[in-house]
Amino acid sequence: MHALRTPRTPIRHDSAGFSLVELTIVVVILGALAMMGVPRYQVAVEKAKASEAYGYLAHVAKAQEMYRARTGSYSNSLSNLSIQAPAPVHFSVGSPSSIDWETRWQLKLTRKGALSGFGAYSVAWYEDGFDAGRASIPAELTPTGVGGANQAGSASSGGSSNGSGNGNSNGNSGNNGRGGNGNNGVGNGEGGGRDNNRGRGGRGNG
Repeated sequence: MHALRTPRTPIRHDSAGFSLVELTIVVVILGALAMMGVPRYQVAVEKAKASEAYGYLAHVAKAQEMYRARTGSYSNSLSNLSIQAPAPVHFSVGSPSSIDWETRWQLKLTRKGALSGFGAYSVAWYEDGFDAGRASIPAELTPTGVGGANQAGSASSGGSSNGSGNGNSNGNSGNNGRGGNGNNGVGNGEGGGRDNNRGRGGRGNG
């Protein structure tokens, strides 16, 4: 008596895989997602680095107020201040400047080695906080969403936006200072202030 055999299921060799068209569609979709994600990632990384400047300058401002309380004026050197923060890694630190150390001070930090597309933007500070008139940081990188007035393409055609105006015969002015009044020539006066109304440029002499 022969034992019953279980019939074998025939093996199919024509099982379908991914076609070239399907693979192409997948690659295109992944590429589109990458193009949308990379810029956002770069902005997030750069924003985190920009926050270093804001934190450091906030400490400088606090140290300046403490120094003024002791001496009656702001310090013209960071070495005189007790800054409770390490020096920035991603920014070069300028020197404090002022036109009246008893009441004013200002300091600018400049980004070094920024990602492509951002450039060497700057973050400026003064006795009242963020100095938008002297900064060039893009708004998308700031904690408050307020960028600097010196961003590329934002300065007026008649002068730079940091208080220095190169007035032509029409007496154009920059964003934050009044340019020199041209007198059939070019005035190259440098404005000394930063808040729209400080410092008038020199008059051209034809």
